Amino acid sequence: MTDTTTPGDAAVGTDGPGRDPGAGSRPGVNAMVRSFFLAAALFIGAAIVGLWAPPGAAADMMEQLVDVLGPLSTIHPLWILIIILLNNSIKALAVVLLGVLVGLPPFFFVVFNGWAIGMVIAVTGSETGSAFIVAALAPHGIIELPLIWLSSAVGFLIGRESLRWLFRRPSRVKEQVLSGLKTYLNWILPGLILASIIEVLVTPLIIRAVEGS
Repeated sequence: MTDTTTPGDAAVGTDGPGRDPGAGSRPGVNAMVRSFFLAAALFIGAAIVGLWAPPGAAADMMEQLVDVLGPLSTIHPLWILIIILLNNSIKALAVVLLGVLVGLPPFFFVVFNGWAIGMVIAVTGSETGSAFIVAALAPHGIIELPLIWLSSAVGFLIGRESLRWLFRRPSRVKEQVLSGLKTYLNWILPGLILASIIEVLVTPLIIRAVEGS
């Protein structure tokens, strides 16, 4: 994509997640906050839809999930941690970079994840109860979910610049991508590392405690 900015519009550095390149701190922060809450709203809305999915569809998805995750129960926790971290970090990076496709991949990513979580809660909750659901999702989810929303929010901001470029308006696609990569490296990736460690080492302990109570 051709950058349509002039030399006088050179972007400034970013010190926090999602500062809008070339803009003052406040406009950039406001844009990120709006995008973050948009991603959260899409996720929550899709999760609610997932909760009301037909039982047959939810059960089929759970069977597929068990088929995929089943082999992980036989390998060392360290390898599980690495697999989970690679899966989450690659997906988050893809969502950031593919935001250049006018924000559509981040949109589908956050909606699908919300819908899937809703279906998992619907099926598992009916069989195991709400305490198990909280124990299985909350320890790492309290970190991981905001990171999903943040990844999508960064992708939305990049998509906004792509739309401006498509309509031949002043656009900062390159600068926004670089800003998104900094957000990924400084905030998203470290958070995913922490969430993966909690998911592999802490969450199973809490689940066993809940099951034994």
